[in-house]
Amino acid sequence: DAWTAEDNFDSALDKDGNAVDFSQVSVDASKVDTSKAGTYDVTYTYDGVTSTAKVTVKDKQTAVNVHDSTLYVGDAWTAEDNFD
Repeated sequence: DAWTAEDNFDSALDKDGNAVDFSQVSVDASKVDTSKAGTYDVTYTYDGVTSTAKVTVKDKQTAVNVHDSTLYVGDAWTAEDNFD
């Protein structure tokens, strides 16, 4: 899956309580490595106020599970027989 720092951004308010556009927020996501499992901090800063979000990258769960087969000459067999 693709990830951007904006995915974790909910909102920011200026000193008058007005909504701040994401483009005005300073973001440090330099430690996030989406190619390695782990938990990473992303900091968001606006007008001297900083908040931190955690980004958790998990190992892919994709797997193919198979098992060996023993057959006798003439036995029927299909490749699907080896899937668990």
